[in-house]
Amino acid sequence: MHRCLHIVEVLEMIFREFDGRKGRATLARLARTCRTFSPGALDLLWKAPGSLDPILGLFPADLVALRPTEGRKLQWEILRPIAFNDWDRVAVYAPRVKSFYLGFSTLEKTSKVLPVLSFCSPRGLVFPNLRYLGCTFVTINPALIRPLLPAGLEEFSLLCQADTESLSIISVLGDLCPGLKTVTIHLANSESNDPKPSLSNLLHTLRRLVSLTIDMPDAADIAHLGQLSTLKTLQLGTLPHGLSSLPVPSYPLFPNLVELRISHAEIQSAIAFLAFCANTPLASLRLNFASTSSDADVARFYHALKLACAHDSLRVLRIVHSAEVMARKSLRILASFEQLRELAISAASFEFDDQTIGNLATSWPFLQKLNLMVCTLDILVDPPITLHAFRLLVRHCPMLHFLRLDVDASQVPPAEPTRIGPHSLEHLDVGCSRILHAPSVARYLSGLFPKLESITTDREYEDNDDPDEIAANEVAIERHRLWKQVESEVPEFVAAREEEHPRDPL
Repeated sequence: MHRCLHIVEVLEMIFREFDGRKGRATLARLARTCRTFSPGALDLLWKAPGSLDPILGLFPADLVALRPTEGRKLQWEILRPIAFNDWDRVAVYAPRVKSFYLGFSTLEKTSKVLPVLSFCSPRGLVFPNLRYLGCTFVTINPALIRPLLPAGLEEFSLLCQADTESLSIISVLGDLCPGLKTVTIHLANSESNDPKPSLSNLLHTLRRLVSLTIDMPDAADIAHLGQLSTLKTLQLGTLPHGLSSLPVPSYPLFPNLVELRISHAEIQSAIAFLAFCANTPLASLRLNFASTSSDADVARFYHALKLACAHDSLRVLRIVHSAEVMARKSLRILASFEQLRELAISAASFEFDDQTIGNLATSWPFLQKLNLMVCTLDILVDPPITLHAFRLLVRHCPMLHFLRLDVDASQVPPAEPTRIGPHSLEHLDVGCSRILHAPSVARYLSGLFPKLESITTDREYEDNDDPDEIAANEVAIERHRLWKQVESEVPEFVAAREEEHPRDPL
């Protein structure tokens, strides 16, 4: 055997090439080949069993068996008393299991044997070295889940109802598994049980938390989480209302938070949250405002964002809100974040023009995705942005490959003598942009975006041939058809340009 195969790291790299369903047979053969290959190959084979069946199959055949139930479903049953030596084979393979998901089907098949086996286990645990456990239940039985919670567990995911049993487990989870780093908990609404006390008990016992996903923390929980120097990812369903009443500490919270996602939040709560931060190294912020926001609140939010985030760290910013107007001064604040790779903002309208777009684009040389979505039902109100804005984006954002921007394409700008190098834009979403003459627009875009693959509109997935739809959305459907004509003609203009005048100015 080559001496390199005695290096553990080399073997691990080789085995990882076969990690997956297609490679399981190869790993099994490697495990049987020699003692050098066996440990690493077995570790991968048993790392994440899809169910408890492989483990139960390790017991003697006369101990456990699958038996049909009244509903013709199979269920594991214990056939005789358990002896200590029944665990000999299990003790070899169960410690190799690092990841396990306990769902409805597994729970149904093993509900009779799991509590008994865990009680009789020499360690009291099914998988003593488990690092990830995912659970999905309607209702949860603590006796079934406790054997799957070793002290060294690092990741835990739970989806269930907020009943007394599940909240009891959540309340003590941090004490049972003090090494938890990643926690995801989604609880169905319950009229009889308030999940907040149990969640608070859990959060206040976690000291190594790196990633947290929960529906709604308490205001005091937010203050506690902000003191965790280990926390890097925070995903919340919403923000509590009491944040603004909490005193702002003298030191900034969330010192190492990198990713923040909030599904639905009132803008005042979001502003209060940002007040706890100062120079936080956020790389990604995704936030949906739950209700209509006033222009003044939107301006306050972006001002708070500028103060809260480190300007050289933010890479992804997605803000969905229903402000009547996204003011120019709020947009200018975003120019502070010069490392942006992705920017997505939706509003009823934007207070900008071609020059505003050009000025902003100079601050985003690394931008790859730009999505400025106009959320309005009045398609007859044309934006003050023209096709010239595309040229400004080409000049200053050479890495842009996706663009969503509503423009007025009724007038096509004249060609300019200065040619800009080939741009990387592949996908263009024009919303319900006004357009009159498709060939002129196609020729103009072919010079700016020679790699353009698709043009989409707000009518992309609607039935544009239905008579009722045509009667109700005649203007939008006509614009959609013209833009699809542009999409089909752009490659033709690109080919003609390259064939006849490959270096000819636009």
